[in-house]
Amino acid sequence: MDRQSILSSFEAVSGADEPQALTYLEATDWSLEAAIDLFLSDPQSTEKPVLYPQAAEGLGVPNLMDEVRPAIPARVDRLYDDPLLAQAASRSRRSRAGPQPVDAFRDYQVEAQMSTLGGAPASSQQGLAGLFAPPHKLMFKGSFQEALESAETARQWLLINIQDNNEFASHRLNRDTWSDDNLQSVLSGSFVFWQVQRDAQEGEHVCQSYKLYELPAIAVIDPVTRACASQWNGYIDPHR
Repeated sequence: MDRQSILSSFEAVSGADEPQALTYLEATDWSLEAAIDLFLSDPQSTEKPVLYPQAAEGLGVPNLMDEVRPAIPARVDRLYDDPLLAQAASRSRRSRAGPQPVDAFRDYQVEAQMSTLGGAPASSQQGLAGLFAPPHKLMFKGSFQEALESAETARQWLLINIQDNNEFASHRLNRDTWSDDNLQSVLSGSFVFWQVQRDAQEGEHVCQSYKLYELPAIAVIDPVTRACASQWNGYIDPHR
């Protein structure tokens, strides 16, 4: 990857402007992972406001494969220890099905008609359902607790996205942000990605535990301490 591509990728996941991005990249000899690791752990970067539209403190990619990993500056100390959450996670573990996002653009009537006529499934048709579909290839299939355990085992961060079907910003995240090739490349190597709807039982409990009141919400969770390291709200442009 050439330097311009590295610069573009860093800006896409961090939200930093070009001068700030160059500062981190030059300090790490143009190592993308090291630069984003430095960005996330830098107090000056994590102390800035993160509410949209100032959501510019992008998705950090720390190197979690080191034998001794540094402490993560936590924004939210609330841990995922609610008994109701544990109960919900237990039920999900038994089913192994994981949270299923609701597709506001799915045309169930057309699907039923095509099924009756023996036609191709609606998911194979080009249209709104496909355009705003969740990033299934990127998503972890399982409960929040299982996602935490998977991230801890892989020594990766847990990136969560709580969506609200009534907020178009949630659908824009699926259409524009999570589908971005550069962002997917970074996330797949450094994060376990978990997405859920607010009106799902686990979605409601996670929102309460981490005080995610403005939706859609995105948060980076330390799987070891269960603390929230960074948080964003609303739509985030992958190219910022």
